[in-house]
Amino acid sequence: SDKDINGKPRTAQINYRVKSMTETLSHLQSKGVAIDKTEDCEFGKFAWVSDPDGNKIELFEEPPESI
Repeated sequence: SDKDINGKPRTAQINYRVKSMTETLSHLQSKGVAIDKTEDCEFGKFAWVSDPDGNKIELFEEPPESI
């Protein structure tokens, strides 16, 4: 079939919003997941990991609300 994606490069990335980046990354590391990169900025906390199939996953934690 022309729509078969086997053997083609993956170009998508899954994004998840998490409540606690610290807890999420700690849990993932305890399961043997390598953390590719982390970044804290004014927009929140970000982390990037890859699943066992090589798919990229982005994690995002919103910044605390300013008072």
